[in-house]
Amino acid sequence: VGSSVGSALVDEAALVDLPTMEQVRRRVRDPLAKRKCVVIASTPNLGSWFAKMIKKPPPGSEVFFASTEENPWLEESYLSQMRADYDEKTLRAYMSGQPVSLTGNAAHAFVEGEWPAGNLRRCVYDPNEGVYLTVDNNRSPMCGSLWQATGSLVGCFAEITLAGGSWNSFGEAVYRALKGKRPKGIAMFGDAVLRGGITNEATDWGHFADIKAGIERAFGGSVNVEMRCPKANPLEMDRLIGLNAMLCNGAGERRLVVDPSCTEVLTDLREMETDEHGRLRKPGRVGSKGVDPKRSHHFDGVGYMVMARWAPNRDTGHVPEVATGRLSLA
Repeated sequence: VGSSVGSALVDEAALVDLPTMEQVRRRVRDPLAKRKCVVIASTPNLGSWFAKMIKKPPPGSEVFFASTEENPWLEESYLSQMRADYDEKTLRAYMSGQPVSLTGNAAHAFVEGEWPAGNLRRCVYDPNEGVYLTVDNNRSPMCGSLWQATGSLVGCFAEITLAGGSWNSFGEAVYRALKGKRPKGIAMFGDAVLRGGITNEATDWGHFADIKAGIERAFGGSVNVEMRCPKANPLEMDRLIGLNAMLCNGAGERRLVVDPSCTEVLTDLREMETDEHGRLRKPGRVGSKGVDPKRSHHFDGVGYMVMARWAPNRDTGHVPEVATGRLSLA
């Protein structure tokens, strides 16, 4: 955006902080514009600056409320799926556009607290294919999950929640989760902290090297292990959006499934909440109910995998691939 524009559109405004919104508004000052305007669209999350603004609009502004059902381009099957998946409060917010407090809402909509049946599926490990391993940088418990892709689906077939220990012992836990059967390859996804001050990406893997050493020691030989680790962690909201798109996108497609035995992964994904601004609030943190040291770590690990493997780059629109021909991780 240049220093001056004639108009601006801000989508999902309730997720934008007010100082940023003011910066956008001040840019709308092009002297050649016949009518300067800022169009703001969002779900009016009660308690946000946006909800307060539409309750008392600034002079010269107009407010329009619209229901999702008024969109003539949406298929009835899509609307029916929304009605089936969302609870009453979420329907009022996202279907009717009513100001509703979304504080405490699940990061993904669940019906009566249950995992959507479409995302719950029996997943069986195939040693002839590659494995995705998610890791979060937490020492106790150490949390990870193991996934495999089949067609357009990626399924979680095992999870690791290891109290105490070392990254070497975490690697040994991976061996046990694979039941001692060597996979075609392993791609490890984790957060930037696990890089551990990497200076030479070709030779230095940080904590990932310890995990790899533990895996290879347990298998008694070399294993094709690769690292997928960002230089900086993606924004939590980006991870949330990317993960929700995998759980159920706008077309009703569910590409991420979890085996019923992976209870910690299921609980983590179910218990992620948003605050009054729509930002992620992790259970166990200040302002949330109760403390559970296991919570959020599986969510974080899965989010790193989704962002590295499937989420588009916000600058280029490029969808990243697992950049190797050595693993058959389609």
